[in-house]
Amino acid sequence: MNQEPDIKVDIQPEQLIWLETDRLAFHFRGTAHPVSLTIAGDRSWLSVQAARAFPQRQPEHYIQLFTANPDGTRGDPIGLIRHLNDLKGDNRATLEDCLRRGHLVPKVLAILALNETRYRSTWVVETDRGERTFEMRRAHRSVFYAGGSRVLMVDAEDNNYEIPDRTRLDPASQRFLDRVL
Repeated sequence: MNQEPDIKVDIQPEQLIWLETDRLAFHFRGTAHPVSLTIAGDRSWLSVQAARAFPQRQPEHYIQLFTANPDGTRGDPIGLIRHLNDLKGDNRATLEDCLRRGHLVPKVLAILALNETRYRSTWVVETDRGERTFEMRRAHRSVFYAGGSRVLMVDAEDNNYEIPDRTRLDPASQRFLDRVL
């Protein structure tokens, strides 16, 4: 069975930071900085994001925590939680909410521009969360079909974008997409 992570793990195995769940305190802060994290006796982060390493095969195992950048993208890795069951009560509920929010992938409504070089491409897209500009390494490997006419895109910073139905894009957006699919 293939155990490759479904998301890029941003730290090397020898650098893994396993978090002691009895020292963690997650707090829901509202919409501006939804979830903060404090590690008792260590430090705090005002805004964090969480991602499952194996969302399809082992959704309860290996939860990676990251700082959250002001623009909503994933920041630096904080550490890993071995299993969701290691968290109790409000901590678990808050982290599960954070995980749900992390899986709200921006939906691409239109591709406004695509500039390509040999190994990199710059995309300007309109999403359900506003206009975004991002880069991809080797777009032919970072844009792919995910069943039917659904398309997934992964940028150079490992942020995900979704086109729920490519046939509903305007003709110019479809032409941009045809260049990499």
